[in-house]
Amino acid sequence: MITIDADLQDDPDKIPEMIEHYKNGCEIVYGVRSDRQTDFWFKRNTAESFYKLMNQMDVTMIPDSADFRLMSNRAVYALLKYSERNLFLRGLVPQLGFQARKVYYQRMAQLAGETKYPFKKWLVWRSMELRH
Repeated sequence: MITIDADLQDDPDKIPEMIEHYKNGCEIVYGVRSDRQTDFWFKRNTAESFYKLMNQMDVTMIPDSADFRLMSNRAVYALLKYSERNLFLRGLVPQLGFQARKVYYQRMAQLAGETKYPFKKWLVWRSMELRH
């Protein structure tokens, strides 16, 4: 299973590379941003602080990855065993313990529409993540 945001910012040209890692035995392949140039200053810095804080709390995360990932059937079924309704996938998927790789890509600017996470909504979302 490959998940990718519909806003066309993640690089679908990286999917064959993800599949190649899967064929070579990886159960999870993370799409990881090579930089955060498309983020505004505040978001870039709070994201960095968030990853540092989570690391201090011993939560294993893949910095600069989001929802662009490949997961094998085994990994998906392991994830489905969690009974929670509001899963924090960025923190949970690395905890599954499967062999994983990273594929780096340059995130593109949003081509159409407008963000579903304007600053105020994004700030509320981040504060909710920190409480969980």
